[in-house]
Amino acid sequence: REEVDQVRFLLAFVQQIVPYGSDFEKYGEERFYYPEETIMATTADCEDKAMLLAYLCREILGLKTVGLFFKEDEHLSLGLEIPGYNPPGSFGYHGKRYVSCEPTASYPTLTQSQFSLERVHQVIEF
Repeated sequence: REEVDQVRFLLAFVQQIVPYGSDFEKYGEERFYYPEETIMATTADCEDKAMLLAYLCREILGLKTVGLFFKEDEHLSLGLEIPGYNPPGSFGYHGKRYVSCEPTASYPTLTQSQFSLERVHQVIEF
């Protein structure tokens, strides 16, 4: 399969493996899961799903990722560096091109973000 199709497959896996759920609703506080914990959880929130996808993309496909932190929205999504893939909606960071994706969405669409990329407060290098 093409690398982009492999990324979409992993994105769909992360979106569907465990339903979205707020840590505050479940625990009354924020908790951070390791990728293995996310797969086994009954629900997971945005940073747990983003970290799982980052882990899978790095370990299986060897891709670099960055976290996209939306402070005002208390949300974390992901940017993926897919060499040779620069669709409309991709963005530059430190001389490299990234494609945004939303691990909490219900459909594996690349260049999708829950919020405008102009609202990114911090880019987190993994």
